[in-house]
Amino acid sequence: HRPVGGSFSGNIKANIDEFEYKGYKYENILLSGNFKKNGFNGVLDIDDPNGKLYAEGLFLHEGKNSMFNFTSRLEHFRPDSLHLTNKYEAPDISCSLNADFTGNNIDNLEGSITLDSLSFKTKPDTFFLKKLKVEATGHSLNRHLTITSDVLNGEVTGAYSFTTIVPSLMQTLKGYVPALINVTQKKQKVMENNFSLLLTIENTEVISNTLKLPFTMLNQGRITGHYNNQYNRFRFEAYLPKFNIGKSMFESGYLTCDNPEDKVNLKLKATNYNAKGLRNYMDLKVDAKDNQIKTQISWANNKERLFKADLSASTLFIEEEQEKGPTKLRTEISLNESPLILNDSTWHIAPSTITIADGKIGIQDFSVSNGTEYLHMEGTVSKDPADTLLLDLKQVELSYIFDILNIPVLQFAGKATGTFNITDLY
Repeated sequence: HRPVGGSFSGNIKANIDEFEYKGYKYENILLSGNFKKNGFNGVLDIDDPNGKLYAEGLFLHEGKNSMFNFTSRLEHFRPDSLHLTNKYEAPDISCSLNADFTGNNIDNLEGSITLDSLSFKTKPDTFFLKKLKVEATGHSLNRHLTITSDVLNGEVTGAYSFTTIVPSLMQTLKGYVPALINVTQKKQKVMENNFSLLLTIENTEVISNTLKLPFTMLNQGRITGHYNNQYNRFRFEAYLPKFNIGKSMFESGYLTCDNPEDKVNLKLKATNYNAKGLRNYMDLKVDAKDNQIKTQISWANNKERLFKADLSASTLFIEEEQEKGPTKLRTEISLNESPLILNDSTWHIAPSTITIADGKIGIQDFSVSNGTEYLHMEGTVSKDPADTLLLDLKQVELSYIFDILNIPVLQFAGKATGTFNITDLY
């Protein structure tokens, strides 16, 4: 049809032999149906050696009033051969998708999207997801989002704006650490967030291995919480009975984060373990108020020769005005006097200060000692080769030091005494 007022419509039936995208030529594309400026109602059929796609239905783009009602089937989709990703080894993906919803983003979506029979094969691993359904109902202040699947199940109820939830949380945290938020976050418009959530996560071993994810859930985990950005109140809890981070194994994980009164509290407990029965018990407590974060870390193991630490520190954030340009952040970390037991031997961590500003880390009088044995650090770490960190040792096991400084090139054993000038740690 001839365009009227900038709009056009018509009917199409086309066979496209070749279409190039990202250096790959797609073959055998059939497009059939009715179209207009912002929509299409018909069939898309791609029969390519590296992926077959059949989609049929309505695709109408009208902003928040957009409508989608279609079914599709994807078979033997090989994104590496299509130059879309090289993250996985010989991936082969197949699935069915049914969609019937209105809206153009997660915040105004109403309806459902169902993913069926998702098969994700790679050369080393494979996973199969029977079904994943996302359903959203309600409007504005009373919305309900449910997720149903083999792995993740949950619901979010209330007024939520996922697109602005991060800036919304940053705005809430600004009441406790304003200097940190002012310098690191750009001001963004936020919508109302007043919701509660409940999520359960089943075993993810197969999915995590196939997709090379850093986190693996072994036993069912649960996350609950609520957030109200009008009153700036929140509470989140996570129960993680058994999980892996990379190759490290953990159990009895419990996390809470809330702000019931005048400060933000975060508590984390977990036990790190290995196949030989070793247990490392970890306990972290953090609170934030008046631009200051106080941290307590407790750590102990069940070895015959005891390793134990009770460390505490406070971190102060300071905004520094500049004559020209934006405000800069200065961070001052005060390490408190703490005991440290290494291999049944009691060490003493003396009070010290670490300052971070202008891309430099300044360490003042950091000292760990055990009678005649000690480690002392003083100086500056930065990209400037003129900045030096002075490391003074007396009868200290070297392997501990290089592990702490993360210098894999230097790996010596034995006890060391002497003074080292260290530069270019960045």
